Amino acid sequence: MADKPLRVGVIGTGVGAAVHIPGLRQIPEVEVVAIGASRIEHARQAALLHQVPHFFDDYRRMFREANLHAVTIATPPEFHHPIAIAAAEAGLHILCEKPMARNAAEARDMHRLARDANVQHAVDYKTRFLPSRQVCKRLIDQGYLGELQSVSLTVFRQSWRDRLRHSTSSLDAGERAGGVLGALGSDYIDTLRWWFGEIHAVAGALPRTIRGSECFSLILQFASGALATIHVSAVAPMDVGDEIVAVGTDALLAVQADGRVFGMRRDEQVLSEIELPDVWGDLPNFADRRVRPFVLLAREWVRGILEGKSAVPSFEDGMKVQEVLDSVQRSQELQRWIDTSGKKWPV
Repeated sequence: MADKPLRVGVIGTGVGAAVHIPGLRQIPEVEVVAIGASRIEHARQAALLHQVPHFFDDYRRMFREANLHAVTIATPPEFHHPIAIAAAEAGLHILCEKPMARNAAEARDMHRLARDANVQHAVDYKTRFLPSRQVCKRLIDQGYLGELQSVSLTVFRQSWRDRLRHSTSSLDAGERAGGVLGALGSDYIDTLRWWFGEIHAVAGALPRTIRGSECFSLILQFASGALATIHVSAVAPMDVGDEIVAVGTDALLAVQADGRVFGMRRDEQVLSEIELPDVWGDLPNFADRRVRPFVLLAREWVRGILEGKSAVPSFEDGMKVQEVLDSVQRSQELQRWIDTSGKKWPV
């Protein structure tokens, strides 16, 4: 396979066409040869626009006829499970959009079958590859914070309804179908788990309003005992962005909405800006800011396919995040903390 292009099919004409296709074309080892959608006219239009040779309205037919090595799944979340299962059964490597599934049961099933099929599997937690997240990961792993004490993450985003109304939305149908908890919460939960380790307990709340799916608050307790709070509001009249503040016994790290990172050691008492790594290299700028971090993630996925090793977030990571997402819903229903450690009972 190393001597010929990796033939990839893309399923979904929202994020799939806007992010996956231009991103995959930045990887020399990859050739995008097919695109699929639920409606043949959408698939045909996307194929013509992006010069993809084959288009389908049936992913099973795509898997049979397009001679693929791998597939990316960028459909609404309710279709992730059946497509991923069919792809694993066909021996195809899989990159799936987030949220990985509708629930933890589906995510576990996807992980088990992809693992048993011995295919490379990944979830598109592309924010891991942002310069701000990368530099924080490096500093945390080096012990900059000391022992973690607390994390606060706040997000204020414009409502997707308002974005659609003002024709500025980049939110696709799949992201809307997953809700804000799935679309945004999955990314933030993955980041905190990646930085600080396994999450052993969850308490969450969703507003009891008609627009409750656009807001949520939750508390996470890591295996270390440290706490994190996440509050997301997607009903703001404009994007204010997100801010993450992590406090440890030795220092503080703050990620601001504009992507800048600041740090302060306890013995310094001065907040200093931290230089960000140049993760983009020679990648061009894209109108859609999601493309460049997607390229970095997809490169790792492709490296895993070709070399058998990869630092890409896997289906196991997606499964762990989905367990936390499910626990937020259960916490809301039962009005109590939910154990996710697996020590009291399987999650």
